[in-house]
Order: sequence, then structure tokens, then C-alpha cells
Amino acid sequence: MRIVHINTYDDGGAAVAMLRLHDALLKAQVDSHVLVLHRSGTEAIENMHVYEAPKDGLLNKVQRKLGKTPTLREAHVKILDANPADYETYTFPETDYDVLKHPIVRSADIVCLHWIARFVDYPSFFAGVDKPVVWVFHDMNAFQGGFHYKGDEEAFAHMFEEHEASTKAVKESAYNSVDTLTVVTPSDWMKHASSQSALTGNLSHRTIYNCGDTRAFHPVKRAHALRDLGLDRNHRYLLFMASNHLVKRKGQDLLSEALSRLQLPDDVSAPFYRQQH
Repeated sequence: MRIVHINTYDDGGAAVAMLRLHDALLKAQVDSHVLVLHRSGTEAIENMHVYEAPKDGLLNKVQRKLGKTPTLREAHVKILDANPADYETYTFPETDYDVLKHPIVRSADIVCLHWIARFVDYPSFFAGVDKPVVWVFHDMNAFQGGFHYKGDEEAFAHMFEEHEASTKAVKESAYNSVDTLTVVTPSDWMKHASSQSALTGNLSHRTIYNCGDTRAFHPVKRAHALRDLGLDRNHRYLLFMASNHLVKRKGQDLLSEALSRLQLPDDVSAPFYRQQH
């Protein structure tokens, strides 16, 4: 059985979770493959494939040079540039790519989607896929409009009112065109949120927690951990950890403000921020 995981990037939180699952499947002797649009890492990853878009014909190149036929990406960037605000990200369900034509996707028995924004074209993919699809949600975008987090949607939806309506309509039509789609959420909270959505509420849902290699992640003695991290064994430490702790949604500003209002004991050191890769 061949499983193909599709993710826009090879790094970030969703990619880390996907690659851990991919690695676990390989160790279980499953023929697992990964397809990404953007490859930034240099570490060798078994069965990693990078999508290469078909080259434009001469006519398309000339028309694009004249600005007559912008790519969808260019059109979307223009919309986003016209609506600047403090939201984390906004994406559209249509793209310039047809992943179904990629040889590794054609050869798959199961397609496992992950974070697919700006990569998978919803209308063509869901209408054309002829094999079981598992979609592992890593944020809320699949069951919202263009925003990826509820807080951004609540704060900025008015700026994208026209686009929100069309984005949700495209997603609803795409989901209704496929019979073999199963949603996997890494938490019961996200499963509940997706199940309550008008877009994905009718889909089959399963909660499967993100996997981790217990040979790499396991409890160790406190003294050994402090020594390996170069920390003072006579102090207590507060650890704040995130894939990108500078993203406001992660709450570093709230933690810093809360700590500034507290009178910490002398044996508690300032927060130890660690960038997760």
C-alpha cells in the first residue's frame, strides 16, 4: 500500500507532524511518500518529492508579461496587498497547481493531505481524486473561509466579506464532490469545531493524536536534563515552547506581561524561550 502525504512546505509545525508520521510509517514497512511545493531544508528525507509546475507556453509567457493573464498566485497577492492588517494569514482555495497529475499522486493508494494552502487546488483536486483521501487538520482553515484561525476571522472578516463568501462556496462545492474524504484531527477540541462547521460538519471525523518517536522523546532524570541544557540545578525554570514564538497567537506577549506582574521567588529564573524546529 502506497501512502502519499501532501504539504505545502517541508518545515513548520504541520510539516514536523507530517514527517514524524511519514517516518513512523516507513519504520512500519509502509510505502510512504511526501510531496511538497516548497523545499527549504537540506536534510535528506527518504521518499521526499518536490512538485515542479509545468512550464508556461510562449503565448502565456507573453500575456503574463503584459499583465493580461496573471497567475492565481499573483491575483491573490494583489488582493492581500489591498487589505493589509494584523491577521496571521489568509489563503484562497484555488491555485495554479494540479497535484493529481503528479506521478507519485497517481500511483498512490491513499492520499493524505496536511497543510495544503497555496498548493492544492480545491475544485480540481476534490472533484477529480479517485482514491481515498485522509485530511489531517493542522489549523482551522479547512472549515472556515480564508482565515486559518478563529480570532483572525472574528476580527478581520469584514475586510474580506466578498472573498469570504466565494471562498466558502468553493470549499462547500469541493467537499460535496468527493465521497472518500475522512478528516483526522489531532485533538477532540478540533474535531468538535470541525464537526460543528457548516462546511465540514457532514464529513467523517476521527481523532488521532500526533505521533512521536518514543526513542527520541522520553522522560530523563531531572539532573541529567539540567546538565545537558546547561541550567543551574538550584533554580526553577519556566519553559515557553512554540514552532515560532514570535507569532502573536502563541501568547508570548501575554506570558511576558503576566510574569511582569508577578513577584517570582528568587529560585525561579526568567522564562527560557526555545525555538522549536
